[in-house]
Amino acid sequence: MVGATGLAAQGQSGAEVPKRPLGHTGLEVSALGIGGYHLGSVNSDAEATQIVNEALDAGVNFFDSAWEYHGGVSEERLGRALKGKRDRAVVMTKVCTHGRDKDIAMRQLEESLTRLQTDHLDVWQIHEVIYENDPDLIFAPNGAAEALLQARQQGKVRFLGNQGTARGEPARHGGTGNEEPGRQWRAGARGRSCCHHGTALCHEPAGSCDHKRH
Repeated sequence: MVGATGLAAQGQSGAEVPKRPLGHTGLEVSALGIGGYHLGSVNSDAEATQIVNEALDAGVNFFDSAWEYHGGVSEERLGRALKGKRDRAVVMTKVCTHGRDKDIAMRQLEESLTRLQTDHLDVWQIHEVIYENDPDLIFAPNGAAEALLQARQQGKVRFLGNQGTARGEPARHGGTGNEEPGRQWRAGARGRSCCHHGTALCHEPAGSCDHKRH
C-alpha cells in the first residue's frame, strides 16, 4: 500500500497515478490501488478516510477489500470514506465462502453492500482459490459460482472473478477469455483444501466468461 504522505505529495505535484485497462472489462483502473485490509489496520476511521481522500486526489481509483477483513471494519471504513464519492471509485470486494454454499455467499454480498454503502460492486471475487478441490466446491450445485451469476443478474455486481494462486506456482490472475474458468482454476491448483479456502481476477466483462460446473 502506498503511504498517505506519498499519495499527498503526488497529488500536490499535479501528477496523477496512471490508469490501466482492467483486462477486457472496459474499466480503467489506477496502476496503484488501496488494499482494504490495511484500511482496517490503521488506528482510526479518520486516518482511513484521510488515506482514501488522498488516494483519490492522487488519481487512485481502485479500492480492494473482502468480507472478512477485520471482521467487516475494512469495508465499513471504505464505505464511509467513499460516501458522496462512489462514482470516482472502482470498488472490489471478495466473498469468503471457504467451500460453503450459494446462500452464505449471497448473505455475505448483502452485508458487504451495506458496509460499503453502495447498491452495487464493480468487481466481486471469490477469495483464495488455492487448493485442487476448490473448483469442485465453487462449481458444485448451489455453490458460490451460482451466487456470482445471480448477483450479476440482479445488477448488484458488474464483473465477476476469483483470486488466488497454487502453492509453489506463480499467481494466475484471470484468463484470456479463451479458457473455461473451471479448467483454469484446476490447472493452477496442486494442494487439497481441508478448510476449503477459495481465490485470480476474471478480467472478462459480464457475459463473456462461460461459467460452467464440471
